[in-house]
Amino acid sequence: MKLTLRALLGRDELRLRLMNGDPDTPLTWVHGIELLDPTPYLNGGELVLTTGQRLPAEHDECRAYVQRLAAHDVGALGFGVGVGHDTVPDAVALACVEFGLPLLVVPEPTPFVSIVRVGADQWPKRNGARCVTRWSSSVV
Repeated sequence: MKLTLRALLGRDELRLRLMNGDPDTPLTWVHGIELLDPTPYLNGGELVLTTGQRLPAEHDECRAYVQRLAAHDVGALGFGVGVGHDTVPDAVALACVEFGLPLLVVPEPTPFVSIVRVGADQWPKRNGARCVTRWSSSVV
């Protein structure tokens, strides 16, 4: 089974919302990272999760952040709202459209680890690997 945005959007408990982009976008992994330039820590194809805590308020800097992600072939951006930002900043949303980067809204009650777990649970199925993982029921 391929991990896609649609697969994540289909998980009602995550309460994710697609702001723009193709729901059938394939993803290689899900990774939460708050760096202004996370690209040295990414391989491409990831759903990058951020709360935007380190994003500057300047429109050009937000645009540059999204441009870096898109140029590195990130699969999509998941923006967590309710912590540092009540909504996805307009500059981020506009840049995602401009650079063709799908954008998910992650509501505050959804822990990033729950999204990562869904992606991790799909990994053995996608790769034909056998993997035994013990998860604590308190994670989700």
